[in-house]
Amino acid sequence: MRFMIGRVHAVQEDWENAEKELKEAIQLDPNFLYAHSLLANVYVDSNRLPQALASLEAFVTNNSDNLGALISLGQIYQKNGESEKAKKTYEKILTLSPNSIVALNNLAWLYSEEEKDPDKAYELAQQARNQHPDNGAVADTLGWILHKRGDDRRSLALLREAATKIPDNGEIQFQIQFHLGMVSYAMGEVDEARTAFEKVLATETPFPELDQAKAHLALIGGAKRSLEDLEALRLERPKDPVILMALGQLY
Repeated sequence: MRFMIGRVHAVQEDWENAEKELKEAIQLDPNFLYAHSLLANVYVDSNRLPQALASLEAFVTNNSDNLGALISLGQIYQKNGESEKAKKTYEKILTLSPNSIVALNNLAWLYSEEEKDPDKAYELAQQARNQHPDNGAVADTLGWILHKRGDDRRSLALLREAATKIPDNGEIQFQIQFHLGMVSYAMGEVDEARTAFEKVLATETPFPELDQAKAHLALIGGAKRSLEDLEALRLERPKDPVILMALGQLY
């Protein structure tokens, strides 16, 4: 309930009350991933990153085992693009709480996207999945890491699961829909990919992968292309299932 009230305040850009309610939610449950994520977004959106970082760093200096503060600090480092500091903070959390869902999930993401260490990313994501099998964000992280490892069959099952467990709004849901669209596309599940990409494009929230979603959606449902156009596209994307299917139908 505290999280939901905080989210309403955040939507209304009432940053002070949003911060208050989200901190209360985190105090009640230090492992509440979505509360930490939204609190970090509140600091970013209200242009208070320096103040938030200074306050948290000072607090952690004298309270080095406070999980709630450490998790918030790691989230803000991550949002601020300070990946090395975020990684060290999450690793510190795991020494205090080895099954912390936030630290395991976000550290897996950092190893996958920033450190380019797919084996370590997979190990952490699988550990998070084993400890928290019903968490949608964890299913999304593991699913995306599996896709990058080439295991699209397992990836698709996890991303479908994640899409049913996360509310139909907010940045996390759009990220999941993008991942689901990309893996569905790679598997030749065209209708599912189209639906997922359309959900991504329906948001008014800035989203880094919007251009990719638009490009893939255009390939799925765009105007009919000539044989010559498709052959040229196949040279650029020789394993693209949508292009190959379109070529097969034309031939």
